[in-house]
Amino acid sequence: MFVTVILAPETICNIQTLTTFSTLKGRLPGWLKGQTMDAFHRKILREDQEIISARNDNLQTFGGPKYTLGPLDFIKTSMVKRMAGEKLAATENRFARWL
Repeated sequence: MFVTVILAPETICNIQTLTTFSTLKGRLPGWLKGQTMDAFHRKILREDQEIISARNDNLQTFGGPKYTLGPLDFIKTSMVKRMAGEKLAATENRFARWL
């Protein structure tokens, strides 16, 4: 079985989940594979609901994330400008950082 999951944040409290499940073509009929996968996914979805509920409780208690510019964040300033619709001048910056 091959699973692809994409978590796309919509707002601070909402996450859109896009999932694709693929299985190899084998000897089992499709309806039997479907029932097996449904049983498997019910447990996973229940766990996901518990995790998202705990996350929402934490958001209610502590508020949302507060992103700051750290010493290793070299592209945040440019990204924020581009998201605001500003054009960036062509520049070249070279840097070395030892960790």
